[in-house]
Amino acid sequence: MSIRKSSNSGIPFGNTAGRPASPSTGQPYFNGELQRLELYTGATYGWQNIVAETPGVTGYTGTVIETNSTNTITITGTNFSSGATATLIGTDGTEYNSTSTTINNLTSITATFGAIAADKEPYDIRVTNPSNLYGVYYDILTVNDKPIWSTAAGSLGSFPQGSVVSYQFSATDEESNALTYALVSGSLPTGLSLSSSGLISGTNSGTINTTYNFTVSISDGLNTAQSRAFSMLTTYPTVSGGTLTSDATYYYRTFTGNGTLTLSGSINGDILIVAGGGAGGSSPSGSAFTGPGGGGAGAILYKTSHPIPHGNTSITVGAGGSPVSSISAQGGSNGQDSSFGDVIAIGGGGGANAVDRKSFTGKNGGSGGGGANGEPSGSDYGSAHYTGAENTGQLGGSSTQSTITGWTKYGNSGGPGAGDNSYNVHAGGGGGGAGAAGNITRTAHHLRAGDGGIGLNTWSSWASVTNTGSSGYYAAGGGGGTYTWSGDPSMTETSWGSNYPNYIGRGGTGGGGNGGAGSGTVNPTAATQYTGSGGGGGGYNLSGASGGSGVVIVRYTKASVGG
Repeated sequence: MSIRKSSNSGIPFGNTAGRPASPSTGQPYFNGELQRLELYTGATYGWQNIVAETPGVTGYTGTVIETNSTNTITITGTNFSSGATATLIGTDGTEYNSTSTTINNLTSITATFGAIAADKEPYDIRVTNPSNLYGVYYDILTVNDKPIWSTAAGSLGSFPQGSVVSYQFSATDEESNALTYALVSGSLPTGLSLSSSGLISGTNSGTINTTYNFTVSISDGLNTAQSRAFSMLTTYPTVSGGTLTSDATYYYRTFTGNGTLTLSGSINGDILIVAGGGAGGSSPSGSAFTGPGGGGAGAILYKTSHPIPHGNTSITVGAGGSPVSSISAQGGSNGQDSSFGDVIAIGGGGGANAVDRKSFTGKNGGSGGGGANGEPSGSDYGSAHYTGAENTGQLGGSSTQSTITGWTKYGNSGGPGAGDNSYNVHAGGGGGGAGAAGNITRTAHHLRAGDGGIGLNTWSSWASVTNTGSSGYYAAGGGGGTYTWSGDPSMTETSWGSNYPNYIGRGGTGGGGNGGAGSGTVNPTAATQYTGSGGGGGGYNLSGASGGSGVVIVRYTKASVGG
């Protein structure tokens, strides 16, 4: 038999195909393909490895889950022998031996492990053959961790009844698996629900002063769901903003300037909105016998049992109109609007000037218009015709947007003026926010300007609200101002020219005693102390007075907030 030898004789070598074709039992051979020294053991077992081979680990497939009691993986590598074992070795040296091992072939092993701690990853995989030779793949195996709660157990806080709730649970997952939240026991407050993404949302209609206990779980779809106990307390709604006052039954929040009403929860309240009053008109020099009109009252809106929305409601309080210079031929400016959220009360119209004598008109405002004007219906000032039938001021209409429904609205036109064709004395009072329009009174030879319209004397039973004006009046019209004489009725017009400084006229009074009074040759009365009222009309060479600023008041029962 011829055998292959190296050039220096010795054991033959080559690949598997190069083995001797007819070897004798005991024939050695270096197999470079299998990287081993072989021995031919006869026809039954053929070529066998003379020296035990070292196994090698090249990877694995499968998932090890932290909370599983059995985890099966397939280990790939080389030279796996029957009877080999598999071991996982943690970063601290802790070893987990497989509970069962199946040798699939020289390059594949199926191994099963019990629960594996995630805090010791990454793990080494070691395969040991019966020869005690082993192979290791270092830091290769990771454990799929259970999700970890970030939201602390216990109370999530207090949530007012009627409040809109949006509370997000939080948890982490090392593998960034999608997490699913679920309510597993207990109950949320009525009106709230938990989404699978962990958001508690809805409007809390739970029972006041009640603690709701419940348990929520999180799952990554692989590990056992992790549960945690929580609670929520339903409380009374809370309100802030404005100046707080109260009586036995109600809380009042009064806004005399712009601000915000903040409500955590949901309650019904009574809302009063008063816009700024218009300023009185001017009476420039040279118009001694024509009186300017009084300013109109700001609009009044109110509504009972109005749902106050959760969150912030913007409040605007309109300023009263400002008078023009006494030498200007202009009427007073309109009052500014007041609002509660999107509900707007329009400011009162300014009083007309006193230059155009027979045809001037007051400015159109949200409530009472400016001073009345025009020719009276008679020529004898002693007759009954001096009711000023043509002297109605501008009407503010509904005093707010036509789309607003359910609100009580107040607004009247300006009152009639007094005068005649001879002396052209015309001065109407501004319309009131509530009550009648302006009117006139006169005494013989004392031509008097129109009175302002009457304001609303308290809102419902709000007698306790005293910080917004005397006697609780709101939005009275301003009185007109005129130049009249108070002396001898036999005096002639010629004598007036030289003596008028000595004869002070009588201006119209403000409506209900709360609008600004008009004047002849003295300063008219301002309306700043009367909420939403119009300013008085000016006297000779005098501007009118300022209108009163508005107000917004919110009233709600103490019982609704636990007071």
